[in-house]
Amino acid sequence: MMNSDGLTSLETVTYRMVLELVKKGFQRAEQDYGIKARSLLNCGRENPDEAREVLSLCEEFKDKSVAGIGLSEPWLGPNQDLEGEEGLRKEVIEVFQRAAQLGIHRTAHTGEAGPPSSVDRHVKFLQLERIGHGYRAVDDEVLYQDLLKKGIHFETCPHSSYLTGAVPANCIKHPIVKFAEDNANFSISTDDPLLTGTTLDDEYRLLQQKGLEDFYIIRAHFNAARSCFLPPQEKKDIFDHLKKVYGITEESNLQPFQ
Repeated sequence: MMNSDGLTSLETVTYRMVLELVKKGFQRAEQDYGIKARSLLNCGRENPDEAREVLSLCEEFKDKSVAGIGLSEPWLGPNQDLEGEEGLRKEVIEVFQRAAQLGIHRTAHTGEAGPPSSVDRHVKFLQLERIGHGYRAVDDEVLYQDLLKKGIHFETCPHSSYLTGAVPANCIKHPIVKFAEDNANFSISTDDPLLTGTTLDDEYRLLQQKGLEDFYIIRAHFNAARSCFLPPQEKKDIFDHLKKVYGITEESNLQPFQ
């Protein structure tokens, strides 16, 4: 039996099939509603074969619908296959280093559950441009200052930071507030809104309750545009749109490209 998508009921659904359908959805959204979207393909840290397949798909769909590659799953402690490199397998490191050679953008979950050294090794060995969460980096001042100097982007998610225990409920100053005050390159997201039950407005309100001023939230929007995994012209379009929304007409230090 053939369904409307051209698949038989007995046919195995592959990653490539899913990506083709997602690409069609993106194209329709842009054509009908002017909405642009891209995918970021995640792989697990304990499955080298999956990581290699994800890299292949990132390369194939790089200029079509995929913006980059990511590494998910929680930190599980030092990996026995690669002494001294927390939570990382040699094969996965090779995948991300190959992605860098191919010009494929890279991010990974780190610093949410593991120690600061995990953040350091993920950034170094995976050649990351962004990190998911990264809160533990503030516990190592030398590492933290190095990340600030390099402009590594922190993908922060306020509500989930409490739900996962990444940030203790009794924390005096949330690391995101420290990121803002230290002029770190960070943005604000909902993580998984289906699980957290939150919207971006909820995330903003939580940070405001924690002492984050509106100015820092606006700056986070520009940080997100500056660090998004898009071609330069598309980044510039987003940046210019934000400047128009916030009424910024003069030249400032908010530059879209670094």
